[in-house]
This record gives sequence, C-alpha cells and structure tokens, in this order.
Amino acid sequence: MSTGEGPADPGLVSSPQASGVKVLETLKKHVFEHSDAPSKTLSSREVCSSFSDLTAAVFSSSQRANSGVVVSGAIELLVHACSNQDRAIRLAGQENLHKLVKKLQSTHLSKLLQDLFHELKKNGSARSLSVALEVFAALFPRTRPSRRQALSQSLLPVLLRLLARDEEGLHESLQDGLSHILPTLTPFLSTTNNQLLMSAVLDRLPASPASFRRMAASTLHSLCVHSKSPQSLTSWLVGRMINIGCQETATEQTCQGILLTLQNMAGDQDIKTLNLMKQVYGLVLSCMMYRDGNTTVAAMETMNSLLLASSPALSRWLMTAQPSHALASKFWMITNEGEVGGDGQDSRQEKQDSSSDAHSLREDINDAYFGSDQEPSPPATAESSPVTSDAGSAVVQMGYFAVRDGPTQPLSSLVLYLTESVLVGKRVSALSVGLACLTSCADLAPSLLPSLSPYLPFTVHPDPKLKSRSAKLLAVLLRALLRESRGEASSPLVSEAAAALHSVLTDSSPVVLKAVCESLRICLPSLAASSQPKLAVELVEPLLAAASSSSYWLAKVELLRTLACLPLTALALSLPSLPHSLLSLCVFPLLGDTDHRLALCLSLPSDPETCLLSQSQNCSC
Repeated sequence: MSTGEGPADPGLVSSPQASGVKVLETLKKHVFEHSDAPSKTLSSREVCSSFSDLTAAVFSSSQRANSGVVVSGAIELLVHACSNQDRAIRLAGQENLHKLVKKLQSTHLSKLLQDLFHELKKNGSARSLSVALEVFAALFPRTRPSRRQALSQSLLPVLLRLLARDEEGLHESLQDGLSHILPTLTPFLSTTNNQLLMSAVLDRLPASPASFRRMAASTLHSLCVHSKSPQSLTSWLVGRMINIGCQETATEQTCQGILLTLQNMAGDQDIKTLNLMKQVYGLVLSCMMYRDGNTTVAAMETMNSLLLASSPALSRWLMTAQPSHALASKFWMITNEGEVGGDGQDSRQEKQDSSSDAHSLREDINDAYFGSDQEPSPPATAESSPVTSDAGSAVVQMGYFAVRDGPTQPLSSLVLYLTESVLVGKRVSALSVGLACLTSCADLAPSLLPSLSPYLPFTVHPDPKLKSRSAKLLAVLLRALLRESRGEASSPLVSEAAAALHSVLTDSSPVVLKAVCESLRICLPSLAASSQPKLAVELVEPLLAAASSSSYWLAKVELLRTLACLPLTALALSLPSLPHSLLSLCVFPLLGDTDHRLALCLSLPSDPETCLLSQSQNCSC
C-alpha cells in the first residue's frame, strides 16, 4: 500500500456509529483487491484507521442486528490483512484482530472459533495462517466439552494440511499453537487418528530447517502425554522412530529430530519400561557414533537426559555386565513396527517371523541385549584394528568403542567412549556435553572414574563453560564417592577432587565463580559431614575471599547462597575462627553494600534455617 497522504474515501466514516456493513464492504474492496499492489485510492494510514473504525463498529450496540455478518466479515478481513505487503497494514490487522477477539471472547466464543476455523480451512498464505492459528489455539481450550468431539474430528484434516506446508515461519507458529491445542484435542482422537497425526509429524523429521524438527519433537511428545493410552502410543512411537533411525537412508537431520523427540520424552513415566529404555539407549548410543558433529552432540544431550531420568531398573542394567560383542557395533531395531515394548516377544521369535535382509541386520545386537542361544559376531567395520593384548585380555578396536573379551558394563563402555573419543576433540560444544554426560555417569557409578587425569586439564581450560562443567563433574563425583563410602573421605580420589575444585575457585571470572558456587552447593554439605571436614573448610576459605573481592552482584549472591547451605556449627569445630571470619569478611561488609539485593540475600532468605546472618550469629555465640 502507498504510504502517501490522499483524500479520504467517502465510503469510510470515522465514527463508531457508522454502518459496520458499509465500512466492511468498502475495506474488502480495497484490501482484497489490492493486497498485492499499492492501492490507488487509499493510503496505508487511512486503511489502518479504517480497521479501527471497523472494530469500533463491531463493538457498537447499534450493530447487534448484523453482529454475525459483521463479526465474520471483520475476522476474514483482518486475517487477510495480516498477509498484506505493507508492514503497517499487517501490524494494524493483527492488532485489531486481537482487540476484537479479546472483546468478544466472553460472548461470541463459538462464533469466533467457527470463523477462525474457516480461515484455517482456506489454507491461505503462511502469514495469515500463523495469525489465525495463534488466535484459534488460544481460544480452543475454552471450547465447551459437548462440542470438543465434533470440533476435534473436523480439525484433524486441517492440521494434516498445515503440517504438509513448507514455510518455516508457519511451523514455528504450529509449535506454539499445537502446544495449546493438543491437550484438549488428543483425548478425543482415536488411536488410529493419533497414529495418523504422528505419522504426518514424523514425515517432517528429515526436513533441513531446525524449526521443523523442534515442532515435530514437541508435537510428538504432547501427543503421547495427552492421549487416552499414553504407554501404548509411546511404545508405538518409539518403535517407529527406532525403525526410521536404523535405516541406512536415515540422514543426519532425521537422527537429530528423533534424538530431540527422545530428549523431550526422557522424563516421562510412559517410557520407563526396561525393554523400551534399553532400545532407546541403544539407538542413542548408535547415533553418538555418527561423524556429523551436530548429531553427536544431540545424541550426547539425549543420553544425558536418559541418565538423569533413568529408572532404578535401567540403572541396574547399565551397571550389570553384558556380553562384550553387544557394544561393538550399531544397535538395530529389534521388534516389528508398532510392537516395541508391547507383547514382550524376544528376538528369536522375530527371526522366525522375518527373513528380510534389513531385519537380519537389526538382529546383530538384539540377541546380545535381550537374550539368545547363539553368540552372533559383530559386523566387520573399516575401522577395526588387530587384536592387542592388555593385562591378559584381548581388546578389539571397533569404531569408537574398545571392546574387551568377557562381560562389560554398558555404562563403563559409555564412560570409555566419552573419555577416549569425545574429550580428546577440540569442539567446545561436544566437550561441554561430554563432560555433562560424564557427570551423570559419575553420579550413578563413581567407581567408573578411577582417575581424574583425563578431566583435570579442563579445570584450567581458557573456556569458562568447560571450566564450569569440570567443576560440576568434580562436585558430583565427590558427593557420589562420599555417599558410597558412607562419609569416609580417606580415598585419594576425594582429596584430589577437592584440590582440583580449590584451584578452580581461584579463577577471577564471574561466570566461572557463579558456576563453581553452584557446584560447591552439591558437595560441601557431604564434605562437611564426612570424616575429613577440613576438606570443606579448605574450600570455604577462598569463598570468603571471593565474596569480598568480586564486583559482580550475581556472583556475590551465589557465593552467599553457597555459604548459607553450610553446616557452620559443625565446621566451627574444625576451624573455630570460621564464624568470626564469616561475619567480618562477608556478612557485615555486604550488609552495607549499596546493592539492596545482597542485603536481601543475607537477611531475608526463603528458608529461615539457611539465613546466613542468623547462622553466623549463632555460631559466634
């Protein structure tokens, strides 16, 4: 639209009492006919002003007789205006549409939903659909329960058409809109319709834009969570994803989309069955062997989520010795599509039911994990190296993994891969996620990290993110070691980890200091209650010095929160001067600080028992 000034159209009267139908018809003539070319009769400013006149006319009490016609026409016009070439007209159309919906949603909810649904059915431009979907998604959960069944059945084919569109902006709107629509829509869909919708979403996983994969991952997760039978649908979905991911034609984008979906589903109770978790673990482990860096990082992030949310059964399996050949090659799908975790059939029955080449490839690793009378050999790889001798046991290098004769713990093999393959690289994102995975492994089984030498270089790394990750690894390892030894801190590994944490505390970077404080809150209570509380005291002393020297307020707040979590009464037995030092070096100077956030952190915590001021005063007394 032209932005120049021009004479006002005589058909447009700037008055709330103007005929809504007349304003609507005049605007339709200009907006619909000239949406792709500048208008010859109206300026952009006049069209935007006319939108306000139309909205005011809809609200006018004199239009009640024509309210249905005016509301439908206004919504159609404003949604269409959102795809106009003129940015001012697009913004004005969107603003007036939201104003119209906000005013009428309490009295004309059904009418608004019906008109917005018709706009979605038109499958018009991406901009118009994005705006209509945003408004429709906000109103859909308020639908009366008696109308949800019919509306859900009508909405399904519309969503399938939207999912087939290729506009990136539309898929970003779909991600937000479906997060509001699916909790209300999914319970009214049959299992067949749910699987149909999931299949349409799965088709978007190979797409190159990351927004498509994010939309697909969040949508699949929401469909599983809110369905009538979440466990069976989750099993079906995981089976489909494993089947897709194990195909030779699977691209890096497909694997990344599958991994993102599994990462979203990692904390769900419906994926907690051991059979299902083992298959997910195997798929993620195979994706970690990709040469593509983005896929490897996504696989490690998913693995970290699985380890953090692992069930007791999965934790026991990860720390139970398995046949070594199960860790030597790719993991493959073990059951037919749709049967994962469902009927509990083992892989021997699967081999009798299928003789295809693709399925025979998948059987290589299945028998090792789920039981078989035979001992299949792992497929040969181009990266295989000759057998070498190590302490009397044969070691074969298969791809990324070093496979030893005899049973091997899956978690031990994972730690070996992370330590010897990931941490020797130079990509900071991969190193950071690798340290996070090792932190989760250390929390489950600290004995798998017998030496700190591979991880100590990261405590002096110039990148603050890696320093922070290494500090958390040391803190979690300390807590896990003390938990297993029931507070006995005589192990050299405990002293070495505490000394490494002490060295990180000397870093002057506020970012590192904040992260180290968060890590210390993990291990300091355990250290203070251990047989060597002096190790905790040695870590507290640099905290006191940092609290008085740091200039960043957020770092000071983290320092105070860390000091507040300490059992100062117990530590005072090892260092009698600690309460006095705490008051003189930390509490009193910061109480007079000009930043009120520090004073609030000192004196008014959410938990009175962790109030640093009251603790230090009690210890001094």
